[in-house]
Amino acid sequence: MALGGRASQYADGFPWNLADGDDGYAPLTRDGFGATRDRLSRTLCVPLTPELDEAEQILLAKETAAIVAAR
Repeated sequence: MALGGRASQYADGFPWNLADGDDGYAPLTRDGFGATRDRLSRTLCVPLTPELDEAEQILLAKETAAIVAAR
């Protein structure tokens, strides 16, 4: 079954037919994940390791706070 072309092995087109005229299902679109992309655009990933000493932890905390404050 090809997901890209919304091909179905069923005569009625399942599961793609669920969005056709049924209020319980939103149509699938390329922009269907707008809220997720919005949240990801505001996500900061800080890779930390347990081997950091206290001075490095303090430095990274200050740098992270500066990045967050700048936004």
